[in-house]
Amino acid sequence: MSKTYYQNLYQTKDTESAIILYAMKQVLDSTFWENGSCFFVYEDKVACENILKDYLNDKIIIGAKSLMDAYKTIKGIIVR
Repeated sequence: MSKTYYQNLYQTKDTESAIILYAMKQVLDSTFWENGSCFFVYEDKVACENILKDYLNDKIIIGAKSLMDAYKTIKGIIVR
């Protein structure tokens, strides 16, 4: 894979951010553990940053089912 590919990834260990991004249909590229924390790696760094900015400014709407499905998926990754 090219270096450009890695530069376009968004990485977070914040569970809330991971859930929001997943609920907003961002592609979860991978996960990894470091020092007891689970990191979530998403494709499209720019889109992820924009979604989280809009979330913090209360400008996005997420359906209840999408949010709960995302919560269950992210929780399932952490609890494994």
